[in-house]
Amino acid sequence: MHVRTLVFDQISDSRFSGSQDALIRQSEAVLAEISRLPNVTVKTDAIRTIDFLPHHEELKSWRQRFYVQKTGVRTRWKDIYSAVNRVKAANYTFCQAEVFNSVKEAI
Repeated sequence: MHVRTLVFDQISDSRFSGSQDALIRQSEAVLAEISRLPNVTVKTDAIRTIDFLPHHEELKSWRQRFYVQKTGVRTRWKDIYSAVNRVKAANYTFCQAEVFNSVKEAI
């Protein structure tokens, strides 16, 4: 069976009053929204910090990558997009199932 994996990042950026704590709350909200859907599995990478050094020492961005798989037809991809977008819209792409299987869940 061919299994697709949806991939997206949630981002919080100090240029827009964001913080690592804000990203943690945002990620928890995304997980809560997705967890309401049946037959969906989610994994995440650890939060990574991007510094805008050496030009802007005070500017940082925090990012967390999500990997989502679904089984069956009861939950549609658009249901997952809607759940994520209720918190904060993201850019979406798909990857092979092997990538999902290699991710160690961070949350």
